[in-house]
Amino acid sequence: MSPQEEQHVRDVLTFFFPNQAPPETISEEMAQVAAEMLNEALEASKAMDFVPRPAGFRPGVVWLISQAVQMAWRREGKQRIYEAVRRTVALKYRTRYELAKAGL
Repeated sequence: MSPQEEQHVRDVLTFFFPNQAPPETISEEMAQVAAEMLNEALEASKAMDFVPRPAGFRPGVVWLISQAVQMAWRREGKQRIYEAVRRTVALKYRTRYELAKAGL
């Protein structure tokens, strides 16, 4: 693995586990975990784009139409990973990450 690839893996792991220092050495297992985490987070964030946002009032037809328009804008806009998705993916992969970090 090249130094640039190792740095990319460190960046991904730091994104998902911001309160932990990134590992000094990157193994193939850690790279695999980071790739799976990033892929799952991107897919889940795409799905979250389709979730309507809370209305704050009794929703009606106009609200429903506005939500459809907003969903289209979110789908066409800049892709990002939602915080709820980041935390969920980090929780799901925490054990695999710790085992890979320990070399097990």
